[in-house]
Amino acid sequence: MEVIDEESKIVPTWFESDLDEKRDVKWLLKPLSGLEFMQVQSGASINAAGNFTYSGQAMRDALHFSIQDWAGFNDKSGNPMRYGRHRLGFAKQKYLTEVFNEIMNRAFIREYEEKN
Repeated sequence: MEVIDEESKIVPTWFESDLDEKRDVKWLLKPLSGLEFMQVQSGASINAAGNFTYSGQAMRDALHFSIQDWAGFNDKSGNPMRYGRHRLGFAKQKYLTEVFNEIMNRAFIREYEEKN
Protein backbone atom coordinates (compact mmCIF):
# COMPACT_ATOMS: atom_id res chain seq x y z
CA MET A 1 0.00 0.00 0.00
CA GLU A 2 1.25 3.48 -0.86
CA VAL A 3 0.65 6.18 1.74
CA ILE A 4 -0.02 9.63 0.34
CA ASP A 5 0.90 12.60 2.49
CA GLU A 6 -0.86 15.48 0.74
CA GLU A 7 1.10 18.13 2.64
CA SER A 8 4.61 16.72 2.09
CA LYS A 9 4.72 17.68 -1.60
CA ILE A 10 3.50 21.23 -1.20
CA VAL A 11 5.79 22.63 1.48
CA PRO A 12 7.86 25.39 -0.13
CA THR A 13 11.44 26.00 1.05
CA TRP A 14 13.88 28.82 0.37
CA PHE A 15 16.80 28.47 -2.02
CA GLU A 16 19.64 31.00 -1.70
CA SER A 17 21.42 31.96 -4.91
CA ASP A 18 25.15 31.21 -5.11
CA LEU A 19 25.48 33.83 -7.86
CA ASP A 20 24.62 36.84 -5.71
CA GLU A 21 27.69 38.15 -3.86
CA LYS A 22 25.57 39.80 -1.16
CA ARG A 23 23.53 36.59 -0.68
CA ASP A 24 20.29 38.59 -0.91
CA VAL A 25 18.69 36.76 -3.86
CA LYS A 26 16.46 33.94 -2.64
CA TRP A 27 13.64 31.93 -4.14
CA LEU A 28 10.75 30.25 -2.32
CA LEU A 29 10.30 26.98 -4.22
CA LYS A 30 7.43 24.50 -4.11
CA PRO A 31 8.36 20.99 -5.21
CA LEU A 32 6.94 19.97 -8.58
CA SER A 33 3.95 17.65 -8.34
CA GLY A 34 4.04 14.45 -10.35
CA LEU A 35 1.91 15.96 -13.12
CA GLU A 36 3.98 19.15 -13.21
CA PHE A 37 7.17 17.11 -13.41
CA MET A 38 5.74 15.09 -16.30
CA GLN A 39 4.82 18.28 -18.17
CA VAL A 40 8.32 19.72 -17.73
CA GLN A 41 9.94 16.42 -18.75
CA SER A 42 7.86 16.37 -21.93
CA GLY A 43 10.04 19.28 -23.06
CA ALA A 44 13.30 17.45 -22.35
CA SER A 45 15.66 15.70 -24.72
CA ILE A 46 19.02 14.04 -24.31
CA ASN A 47 21.99 15.55 -26.14
CA ALA A 48 24.98 13.70 -27.65
CA ALA A 49 26.82 13.86 -24.33
CA GLY A 50 23.93 12.08 -22.61
CA ASN A 51 22.73 15.14 -20.68
CA PHE A 52 19.17 16.43 -20.44
CA THR A 53 18.39 19.63 -22.33
CA TYR A 54 15.09 21.45 -21.89
CA SER A 55 13.03 23.58 -24.22
CA GLY A 56 12.35 27.18 -23.28
CA GLN A 57 8.71 26.28 -22.63
CA ALA A 58 9.68 23.45 -20.28
CA MET A 59 11.95 25.82 -18.35
CA ARG A 60 9.19 28.46 -18.10
CA ASP A 61 6.74 25.80 -16.92
CA ALA A 62 9.10 24.67 -14.16
CA LEU A 63 9.70 28.25 -13.01
CA HIS A 64 5.99 29.06 -13.02
CA PHE A 65 5.01 25.86 -11.21
CA SER A 66 7.67 26.04 -8.53
CA ILE A 67 8.47 29.66 -7.65
CA GLN A 68 6.16 30.97 -4.94
CA ASP A 69 8.09 34.09 -3.91
CA TRP A 70 11.46 35.78 -4.14
CA ALA A 71 13.69 38.09 -2.12
CA GLY A 72 16.55 40.37 -3.09
CA PHE A 73 14.95 42.04 -6.10
CA ASN A 74 14.39 45.79 -5.88
CA ASP A 75 12.83 48.35 -8.17
CA LYS A 76 14.81 51.33 -9.47
CA SER A 77 13.97 53.28 -6.28
CA GLY A 78 15.49 50.54 -4.13
CA ASN A 79 12.19 49.24 -2.81
CA PRO A 80 11.66 45.48 -2.63
CA MET A 81 9.81 44.23 -5.70
CA ARG A 82 6.95 41.86 -4.96
CA TYR A 83 7.08 38.56 -6.79
CA GLY A 84 4.71 37.89 -9.66
CA ARG A 85 4.99 35.54 -12.62
CA HIS A 86 4.80 38.53 -14.94
CA ARG A 87 7.95 39.90 -13.27
CA LEU A 88 10.15 36.85 -13.89
CA GLY A 89 11.31 38.46 -17.13
CA PHE A 90 13.02 41.19 -15.10
CA ALA A 91 15.34 38.69 -13.39
CA LYS A 92 18.71 38.13 -15.02
CA GLN A 93 19.08 34.98 -17.09
CA LYS A 94 21.85 33.68 -14.82
CA TYR A 95 19.43 33.60 -11.86
CA LEU A 96 16.64 31.99 -13.87
CA THR A 97 18.97 29.25 -15.09
CA GLU A 98 20.31 28.68 -11.58
CA VAL A 99 16.85 28.42 -10.01
CA PHE A 100 15.63 26.15 -12.85
CA ASN A 101 18.56 23.80 -12.18
CA GLU A 102 17.70 23.78 -8.47
CA ILE A 103 14.05 22.99 -9.21
CA MET A 104 15.07 20.05 -11.39
CA ASN A 105 17.67 18.81 -8.90
CA ARG A 106 14.97 18.75 -6.24
CA ALA A 107 12.59 16.95 -8.61
CA PHE A 108 15.09 14.14 -9.14
CA ILE A 109 15.48 13.31 -5.45
CA ARG A 110 15.76 9.58 -5.14
CA GLU A 111 13.35 7.63 -2.96
CA TYR A 112 15.94 6.92 -0.25
CA GLU A 113 16.63 10.69 0.03
CA GLU A 114 13.01 11.65 0.67
CA LYS A 115 12.12 12.83 4.14
CA ASN A 116 9.48 10.81 5.94
